[in-house]
Formats: sequence, C-alpha cells, structure tokens
Amino acid sequence: MNKKKYIHEKKLHNMEVPQQIVPIILKYFKIKNIIDIWWWIWAFTKLFLDNWIDAICVDWPRVNKNNLYIDEKYFVEKDLEQYNDFCKKYDLALSLEVAEHLSLAAAKNFVKTLCSCSDYIIFSAAIPHQWWQNHINEQPPEYRESLFKNEQYEIVDCFRVLIWDNKKIPWRYKNNIFLYHKKWTDIPNGLSDKWPLYTVHPDAYNDIKWLLFSPLKTLRFWIKIMLDKLRLFLKNL
Repeated sequence: MNKKKYIHEKKLHNMEVPQQIVPIILKYFKIKNIIDIWWWIWAFTKLFLDNWIDAICVDWPRVNKNNLYIDEKYFVEKDLEQYNDFCKKYDLALSLEVAEHLSLAAAKNFVKTLCSCSDYIIFSAAIPHQWWQNHINEQPPEYRESLFKNEQYEIVDCFRVLIWDNKKIPWRYKNNIFLYHKKWTDIPNGLSDKWPLYTVHPDAYNDIKWLLFSPLKTLRFWIKIMLDKLRLFLKNL
C-alpha cells in the first residue's frame, strides 16, 4: 500500500452508507459471523454487531483508533499487502473499496486472503479513473474477477440492481459491488446475475462535471495527479 496514511474521517465515512447496505446483506444472508476487511472506520462492523452478528474488522496497524465506531476488541491488525490466514472460515467476508489502495503486487495475495476467510465474499474495488485518496491500483471488474477465478470463485452481479437508484449511496459502491462465491456453493434465494460487468453509474459524471466547466480546477486536479504519480514512481526506484 502507499505509505502515505489514509485519512479516515467520520464526516466522510459516516453510518449512512452502511445503514443502506447492511440490511440488504442480512435479508439474503443468514449469517452468524462475518469478517470485515478494512473500511469505514468499522461502521459496517458496528451494524453487524448491533444485529447480534459475531463480527471482526481487519485494518492496518497504523490506523487512528481515536475516531472509531466500535471497541478495539473487535479489531485485528494485519499488513494487507501480505497474505493473511485467519485460521477460520466465516459465513461471509466483506471488502468494499479496499483493493485499489493496495499495490499491484499485493492484488493476488489480497484475493487469496479473502478466499481463505469465507466461501462467500461481498467485494467492490475502484474502476479505472475513479480517482480518490491513495488509489494506486484501479482496475476493471474483469481483472479482479480473474483473480477470484484462479481461486475457484465465481462472480454474481446481484447487488447493484438492489441499490442502483439509492441516492444515499455513493456511485462507486452502487457501481462496483459484486458477490463472489466458491464454486459448487449455492447463492441465496432471490439473488441472480443482472448486468454486464463493466458499467459506469450515471452519478459518476456528477463527480467529474466540474472538470468540464472549471479550467482552473481542472488544471490543479491534473497537476496533483501527476505529482502523486511522480512521487510513487520515485519511491519505487
């Protein structure tokens, strides 16, 4: 992962999105436990715990623990650039908008880690040109799908249709979320494939329209992008 620390903020990582997504998960998955891989200041983990689900969250050791939603006892520190074996199979694993923050070299190990955790994985990761804080490995869904396929997991595009029109959920989650399940396992009743993998939610254009109408902001934006890439290149020399 980029050595620059990711900034978790409750203003951005609030409870609104988990409150929209978690009830849908619990509607279709009758689970007793879940592992949540690094995100949202553990807000997702909190909602699962509130619903009497045995939940843990995995995050980086350097995460700021002073601005979290749950007790530290539900937290496990791991280097996500490495393969991690938790020596337990959970009913469900959750990883939303995480993989793009990890290096290309870590992509295969991260998928292996997820697959070691559960036969069912709800997963999303940034597509190309999504642009956000510390995105260093944005990829089309087909790329992640191939990594899961190597682990004998199949993709099901079943969640996007359930949240596509929900205005309380940012477009990147509505656009990128998929279910992966181990081959020869059944998917929950009511869930099935809906759309082609590589689509872009219309709300994405609202995030970039200022690029078209503000030349100064556009220039500043691209200068920042190029400087970030230059810094990353120099660090890897």
